[in-house]
Amino acid sequence: MKRLLTLSFITLLFLIPVVGFTQDAISPSPSTEDDFTPFMLTLVLVAVGVLIGSILVGAVAALLVLTFLFVLLSAGVLSTSIVVGLYKRSIAAGFKTLLGLVCGAGGIIIGAIAFWLLNHFFHIHLKDATAVLAGAASGLLGGLLLGMVIFWLIRMFLEFCRQKLSLRW
Repeated sequence: MKRLLTLSFITLLFLIPVVGFTQDAISPSPSTEDDFTPFMLTLVLVAVGVLIGSILVGAVAALLVLTFLFVLLSAGVLSTSIVVGLYKRSIAAGFKTLLGLVCGAGGIIIGAIAFWLLNHFFHIHLKDATAVLAGAASGLLGGLLLGMVIFWLIRMFLEFCRQKLSLRW
């Protein structure tokens, strides 16, 4: 088997120049201006690799910055809620502040995106900045209302559980 592979390899080595020579004799050679050399291919591959690497590095950097901002925002919201709870000497006040901040911020983001999409798809003919600001304002109001409703529902649920779990002798 080894001899057969060696023989076929040697045969191919001798046939490639013969086929190339006969091909040149039959058809005229193309102009040298159209040549795409292996060096040019290497340069294009290097450029594409650098481009893809730059995109990946930029995406990772943006992800790290966004994660850092999210951690700072979360720490700020949590610490604000704790300070309000300590200042008013009430866990309920701190929790209500936490719900208000989280639901308000979420409402701003969701409202701005939703109103911009409504403006875009239904052609309300508002400027983009106006649509985003109107959505953010309505989202803030909706988020604060949602925070108060959630706080009220949690308080009712806890009162219900307290009544059901109280031991009566």
